Amino acid sequence: MNNKLVNALTCILALCMALLVAARAHGEALQSLADVQAMAETYALAQMQDRQYTDLQITATTLDNRLRLKACERPLEAFGTMVGENSGRMTVGIRCSGVMPWTVYVPVQMRASVAVLSIINTLPKDSVISASDIVLVNRNVQELPARYLSEPEAVIGMQLTRSVPANSLLTQAMVQQRLLINKGQEVTILAGGQNFAVKMLGTALQNGTAGQRIGVKNTTSGRTVEAVIVDAGTVRVSL
Repeated sequence: MNNKLVNALTCILALCMALLVAARAHGEALQSLADVQAMAETYALAQMQDRQYTDLQITATTLDNRLRLKACERPLEAFGTMVGENSGRMTVGIRCSGVMPWTVYVPVQMRASVAVLSIINTLPKDSVISASDIVLVNRNVQELPARYLSEPEAVIGMQLTRSVPANSLLTQAMVQQRLLINKGQEVTILAGGQNFAVKMLGTALQNGTAGQRIGVKNTTSGRTVEAVIVDAGTVRVSL
């Protein structure tokens, strides 16, 4: 084989290899990592829309540029949940369900503030909360206690379960419905049917709030009955 023929075959082989590499590169188009990150941020933001957050910032972790994801021929799907309501962290899954499926998980960081209820001055246990006792303050969600309260109307008239220092954030564990009846208190027992009504005196055997069932001892008979609290000092039994 002469040199000219060898050179010609070498050029043809090199050209074929170049065309093969180009075709392969064209056939393996890659998914934009920036688009994946943007979709994770958009999904996380949508999950936050039903919360009363202010100054909301959502930032997806930058994906390693060595990650090679085949371009998806179908629309990408996002899924995920918050790790914890106040954690500020979320992992969003981005999924391609195409011919060559893949899934990647994108950590997302959230920063936001929310208005929460704070006690203005120190209040002792059993205090009944009034509008002048509370104020709304903005706090970073990552610094909030569990089951914090944010609706003034929901706590006004509630009773503290323990002493609360000034400037403390109110939580569900700190409040309860106001006690209308205390254990050992004398109460009026109402009983009746369609055509009659009876009133008796009794002694409450438990603390209780409106609508709660408590044990009551009938003063006359000494019998213990279960009664529903009607108001401060009155309970009702069913006959």
